[in-house]
Amino acid sequence: VSSMPWLIFWKGVCLLSFEPEKSRTCFEQAFKSFESQGDIAGKLLSWSGVIDSIIMSFESFKAFDHWIDVFERIREDFESFPDPEIKNRVAGGMFKALLMRQPQHPDIEKWASLGMLPGDNPAALNHNALILCHLHGYHASYKSDFVKAEDILKKLQAIENQSFVSPIAKILVRFSEISYYEFKGMIKECFDAADKYTEFVGKTGLQLFDGLISVYKLAVFLDIKDEKNAKVLLDQMATSLDKMKLWEKWLYYLQKARFALIQKDFFQADTVINTCIELIEEIGSPVGKLACLPLKIYALYGLGDTLKTNHMLETYLELSEKLISPKDKFMGLLAKAYIDLDSGRETEGFKTLKQGLAIGKKHMLLNVFSDQPTVTAFLCVKALEKGIEVDYVQTIIKKRQLIPEEPPVHLENWPWPLKVFTLGGFELKRNGSPIKLTGKVQQKPLAMLKVIIAMGSKQVHEDRIADALWPDADGYRARKAFATTLHRLRKLLGIPEAIPIADRRVTLDKNYFWVDAWAFKRLIEKADALPWHHSKTDDFQKMTMAQKAVDLYKGDFLTGEDWEPGIIAAIGSLQDLFLKGVLMAGQYFEDAGQWEKALECYKKALEKNILAEELVARLIFCHQVLGQLTQARAVYNRCKNILVKTQGMDTLSAFKSMLKFPDSN
Repeated sequence: VSSMPWLIFWKGVCLLSFEPEKSRTCFEQAFKSFESQGDIAGKLLSWSGVIDSIIMSFESFKAFDHWIDVFERIREDFESFPDPEIKNRVAGGMFKALLMRQPQHPDIEKWASLGMLPGDNPAALNHNALILCHLHGYHASYKSDFVKAEDILKKLQAIENQSFVSPIAKILVRFSEISYYEFKGMIKECFDAADKYTEFVGKTGLQLFDGLISVYKLAVFLDIKDEKNAKVLLDQMATSLDKMKLWEKWLYYLQKARFALIQKDFFQADTVINTCIELIEEIGSPVGKLACLPLKIYALYGLGDTLKTNHMLETYLELSEKLISPKDKFMGLLAKAYIDLDSGRETEGFKTLKQGLAIGKKHMLLNVFSDQPTVTAFLCVKALEKGIEVDYVQTIIKKRQLIPEEPPVHLENWPWPLKVFTLGGFELKRNGSPIKLTGKVQQKPLAMLKVIIAMGSKQVHEDRIADALWPDADGYRARKAFATTLHRLRKLLGIPEAIPIADRRVTLDKNYFWVDAWAFKRLIEKADALPWHHSKTDDFQKMTMAQKAVDLYKGDFLTGEDWEPGIIAAIGSLQDLFLKGVLMAGQYFEDAGQWEKALECYKKALEKNILAEELVARLIFCHQVLGQLTQARAVYNRCKNILVKTQGMDTLSAFKSMLKFPDSN
């Protein structure tokens, strides 16, 4: 065999799918023999075989550098060789080598096009499947061009449908599907493709891609912050770590670092990502190195090392520009925006966030394989607060099933599965559309929802709910009615887990529900927590949040409902908060000398029939400052009549004294 290079070559072909390292030795040996014999066809095919064996081994890609140089030596033979099929195979090898080592090379797509074999015979289709798989990864992962990636995926799926296609080609289709669906945030489709892969491997015994498929499943679990399943898969993979190829190990450690960051174990994350960086340096993948750096940035930031964090961030942004990678530029800008916003540098942070999300929207980046779901959720909250790329951000949230550490109940534009409007009336929406109610059967479940909200929404004992809804029923009938009505309510909402019950206590899960009363209270609390005159920014934020809360208050809580005394007290509490919000916003405008705006602010409270001495005093004062004495007198007389009628002359006297507004004026 050793004296016959074609036998050595074909032995390499046979070994390629199962033992790529041994196949590479065969191809290299055959190349030397063919070169010494002057056999150009054998030399070119052996060169192509070496490239394929390096890829299939998932070890170091630095070996490509030597063979790219070798190609320059034999390029003249390639250019003049008459057999187009052999030239196609060599061009395909050049495409793959450049993709792994020089992804920014301007001729990448040209070599890919030259590498495609014409025809629909088995040899051509199996060869083209490998080219298309890599070209798919180039457009999806590197160029972030999902239109081209989808078109290539359809071509791969068409190849798979041919009965004579090799098992390797079928596996490549599964791998391309899984990576594409992960990037597009298509969670179910991703897991379905992984299951198809597992089923196929069970039939063929070809386990060459097991590690890669497991890592992509792990990445999806972390994308949606499913820590439980991620931990199970991490532990399973750890048992076979010593059998993994370098590329698989790198991917494993990359996701392990993500998991540590999600767990807020920044020391562990930093240790793991250092191992990851060492592995990718050994592998020699520029794109792989870029994937590591965001995790290193978040680990350093979590450890409080500001100097190293900033240095790593600068390095990352420079590399992403050099490699012309939209995904990585997007990731770098989001990392910078997060650090700036989390550090209180809001002007710079929002500017960077806007730049990053503009890139993300252009390329419809949803999952990026190495981001942090907690960070992404934080940035989505900030973006929606400022109205930045709202539709795109809502798409990210829905696809990723993102849930911030603190549910953003103050954000109506968060894509909540369930929205309940209670201020000034009642309305229930699911996924943005009103739930249509038919007949009396659904009225009791809605009454239960209203009672739970009115009673605080958290760990409300079922006996309290039953007493409000069935005051005349005995214990057994009340419990039975409660269970039936809760079942109907969950069915009506379509999300049973949104209303968990434990120890006979009911809760509305704030990860699923948005209630206007919750948002209103949260905004007032956040505004009230900011001190006055600490900074112009704080004063403006205080006013903005107060204004948002006031705008949410369309009227009294569950207007028109006949409630028990405890719930009536809740209505009064919300009225008090509304008055506080009005006064906060009004004070900001008064301090800024914007008397017209202050006046409009105070009028909103009167329109909602909220009457308080301090409010009336501010309203009259604004009229006086603006020289509107007639209007000031009208407000005074109106409020005097109401107060005399409802509270008596003593209150009026105190009110009059406080205003220093004599009757004779």
